[in-house]
Amino acid sequence: MIRSYLGSILRSGQNRNVVSDSIINTCRTCAGTAVGQSSGKDSGQNEIDLPEPILLRHERYDTNTTDPRKTPIVVYHGLFGSKTNWRTLSKVMTQKTDRIVYALDVRNHGGSPHSPEMSYAAMISDVNYFMTNRKLNKTITVGHSLGGRAFIQMALTLPEKVDKLVVVDIGVTRVPGVKEVLMNYVKSMKEATQLLTNIENISDARRAVDDFVKPMIGDPFIRGFLLTNLIADDKSKTIRWAFNLDAIEHMLTSEFHEIAPEKQYNGPVLLIHGGKSEFVNDKAIEDLRKLFPKLEVSCIPGASHYLHVEKPNEFLDVLIKFVNS
Repeated sequence: MIRSYLGSILRSGQNRNVVSDSIINTCRTCAGTAVGQSSGKDSGQNEIDLPEPILLRHERYDTNTTDPRKTPIVVYHGLFGSKTNWRTLSKVMTQKTDRIVYALDVRNHGGSPHSPEMSYAAMISDVNYFMTNRKLNKTITVGHSLGGRAFIQMALTLPEKVDKLVVVDIGVTRVPGVKEVLMNYVKSMKEATQLLTNIENISDARRAVDDFVKPMIGDPFIRGFLLTNLIADDKSKTIRWAFNLDAIEHMLTSEFHEIAPEKQYNGPVLLIHGGKSEFVNDKAIEDLRKLFPKLEVSCIPGASHYLHVEKPNEFLDVLIKFVNS
């Protein structure tokens, strides 16, 4: 199951639906722009300053039965991921909800531009800019891991933009030991970069890097997941990592993962987590309830942090029921 899913990612290629809008110079966001009722706060609230956004790459999914009047779904992947990880899931989501689905590449990941800034505020600014360009007043946000934390912060910061929030296997506080594991991934990938200088074939590059990092990253699933981010750069005629390892490394050494709990979002929220995940426990759920009074929780037994890969049918059943409710 996992191998076939990773195989579909490797074969999926690069995004063909590239955003073509011009980049605005600044992003000074007025929070009272949504049409209709806000999910969490009144629409006439104070102006919020966000960092300058970047233009995110995305893929759009719809069918001939999609209803453009329905609130669309926006998906944010996790750390070291990309929009292509959600391609199969997004197709099912649009088919079973009759909604447009947008899968985005988080800044410094996938096909999106690189930037030295990697913060929740920056990621919120990027999504807000994306919504402005598409004239989207509200979205149903679905975020896994890093993307989940970004959308948690977005719901707290710009609640009028979030119709419903789906958080996939993440809480609001640091998980002991995870930072060190992730830093090891970054270190291993940086060291493996030296192998790419004289390799021209992407398959050869993935095999070489896989052998190199195996002593440092023993889990074959994690290695396969990371290797999907080795790409052939047509401009430079080189093979490189799609993500910005320097920016990610800086993020991991900062207080990036802390979310200020002084606000609440009163709209519908669903947490989907794996029964075997180390990222969500009773304390994590308790902390989320403090921020989200209407929190619903669904556990998928036997699944880990990558529950949407390991048990996609069960995951989709829970998510689609919530979206359609």
